[in-house]
Amino acid sequence: GKYDLDFKNPNSDETKWISGHQLSDLYNEFIQQYPIVSIEDPFDQDDWSAWSHLTDKVNIQIVGDDLTVTNPERILTAVEKKACWGVMVSHRSGETEDTFIADLVV
Repeated sequence: GKYDLDFKNPNSDETKWISGHQLSDLYNEFIQQYPIVSIEDPFDQDDWSAWSHLTDKVNIQIVGDDLTVTNPERILTAVEKKACWGVMVSHRSGETEDTFIADLVV
C-alpha cells in the first residue's frame, strides 16, 4: 500500500506517497530521535509486510488493534508473520457498561 502523509490536503500529490517500508523507516528515525516506547496501528491493517518489517527493525512495542480487530484468524496471522508484539485489549463505548475489562487487563 501507499501512504499519503499529506492526506489532509485535497490536492495531495500522489507521486509523493510513500510505501509501507518507507513509512517504517520514517518511524524508525522518529524512534531514534525521540523517547517513543510504543506505537499502535502504524500501518493499514492489511499491509502485513510493513508490519513485519517495522517489528523486525525496532526495539519498541508495536501493538495491533485495527490489525487484529478481535478476529482470531487475524491474531494467528499476526503471530505467524511476527507483525507485532501484542494485541490491544480494549472495549468500545456502547459495548458494555461492565467494568470487567479493567480487571482483565490488570
